[in-house]
Amino acid sequence: RDWMKKNPQASICTEEGVSEFKAIANFRDYHGLPTFRKAIAQFMEKVRGGRARFDPH
Repeated sequence: RDWMKKNPQASICTEEGVSEFKAIANFRDYHGLPTFRKAIAQFMEKVRGGRARFDPH
């Protein structure tokens, strides 16, 4: 946590680093895991201040 606080741009877990998510999102192993996709989408929605929405249907 301390490292992320000192380096927010380097972590996809922060608002400053969320733009880097696309660099790892291309990794395809999670495509068959709906629960994981939903969790990631909810995380992204939270990080982006509610500006992103995910509709699984």
